[in-house]
Amino acid sequence: MYIFSISGSPRKGSNTDLLLDEVLKGAADAGAEVEKIYISDLKFAPCIGCMKCRADRVCRLAPDDVNMVAEKLDRADGIVLGAPVYGGHVPGQFKSLCDRLVGQVIKFDFTEGKANITSALTPKDRNGVAIGVCASSMPGMTDAVLEFLKLNLAQHKNNGTIQEINADGMAIPGLVNLEAEKLEKIFGAQGQAVYENAQRLLKQAYQAGKNLVS
Repeated sequence: MYIFSISGSPRKGSNTDLLLDEVLKGAADAGAEVEKIYISDLKFAPCIGCMKCRADRVCRLAPDDVNMVAEKLDRADGIVLGAPVYGGHVPGQFKSLCDRLVGQVIKFDFTEGKANITSALTPKDRNGVAIGVCASSMPGMTDAVLEFLKLNLAQHKNNGTIQEINADGMAIPGLVNLEAEKLEKIFGAQGQAVYENAQRLLKQAYQAGKNLVS
């Protein structure tokens, strides 16, 4: 089984990145082959909205790294998407990738006066994990990111299942990997609670990875 993941955070070592690693660790421990790519490593131009790909699923801006991502998505038995909240949504680089992928991973049928949208990937049951990360712990801050990620996963899941990880309150970079003592120095009396929440998220991510394979 092959599990493919995309880190939608432009910064390596971010909380998004670290939680993705934990999901992949769980999947690997369950016997899967795993791979992660970073949005910041990809080279591609943004979609220009020409709509020509809707007819033949060939992007006029290709070839570039979007082709490689589409091939890995097609091969994948499970997909993990993670992104932080930037201005209420996913980072622009990640949104641009998703826009460009539409022409290669989605089929459009305009019969009966409406657009019917289905997956263009090889049919299989793909499990998925969506990870939304935000510095703020205000209710609803990760909602838009998680819904966007789950929508992209749902298009290709068939009978697969989608898990979500809501990692709000990640107030500093790399928080999920910090020790309790350091968090207590930063957050004072709340440090222990912050640490326990981080440990809960790491355990949830690891279990989500194992569930991808089961």
